[in-house]
Amino acid sequence: MKCNGSVTVPAFSEVIIEGESALKMDTKYGLVSPLYGCDQDIMVGHTLVDPHRSDMGIPIRVLNPSSSDVILHEGEKVAVLNEVDEVKSGPDFAEQTAQCDNSESSKSCADMKLPQHLSDLFECSSKRLNHHEKEQLRLLLIKHSDVFS
Repeated sequence: MKCNGSVTVPAFSEVIIEGESALKMDTKYGLVSPLYGCDQDIMVGHTLVDPHRSDMGIPIRVLNPSSSDVILHEGEKVAVLNEVDEVKSGPDFAEQTAQCDNSESSKSCADMKLPQHLSDLFECSSKRLNHHEKEQLRLLLIKHSDVFS
């Protein structure tokens, strides 16, 4: 995803900027995600969006944690837009995430698969971890998957 126009993100601030994507999506929803492996001075929040919105560009949530302003130039790549096949909510989703809260069901949590929207975060965060630490991180992400958008 690219910036629709030049934007200054003030130091220690969060803003929502307008972005655009060359990707034409067939799905109703898209997930804006950070660019991993890029040396950026900003942080981008995971956000569920309507990629077909016509009244404005696609919203990108940007945080500047540094002590100086950051300028994002028009056309600068700042995020990734992924297709979303299904949006889960309601009792089934809450029940699945609650399984990890019960100490007796730690086996069911261990057998659960890492949600797709957390795979990039897991890969980026686990580069320097040993196998045991990676498994602990995976379980933590699964247990709190409802916190990450």
